[in-house]
Amino acid sequence: MRELVIIICIVIVIETTLRTIEFVIKKCKARRDRQILENSDAYARSDFILKQTCVMFPEQYDVYLRETEELVGYFRLRGGCFTVSYPDCGGELIFCGHPEGDGAFEGHERKAYLNKGLDALLERLNREERN
Repeated sequence: MRELVIIICIVIVIETTLRTIEFVIKKCKARRDRQILENSDAYARSDFILKQTCVMFPEQYDVYLRETEELVGYFRLRGGCFTVSYPDCGGELIFCGHPEGDGAFEGHERKAYLNKGLDALLERLNREERN
């Protein structure tokens, strides 16, 4: 009987620890996402909103027009290849680059590549408006 009580106590401690770890991870991710959004000029473009949907392996983003909140692009870095698709995942490939990062950008290259992707997306949207 004593062993059963010990096992139950251990299970309770493990469950509590797991809940605490999940809570801390969620808080850390939320803080990191806020810091990325606040500290990156790439996210501050007046014409687009980037929503990071995966942090790494692959690092990916959905891109929305700020004015209408319409989904207009999909950015993905996987296997050392950064691609931009229009209007969403599986759509027309409009940009491809090869940063140093494999499944996530190196800190010094994120801003440059995201801006290149946004420039390509803006060019594609402007081409569609002219047609």
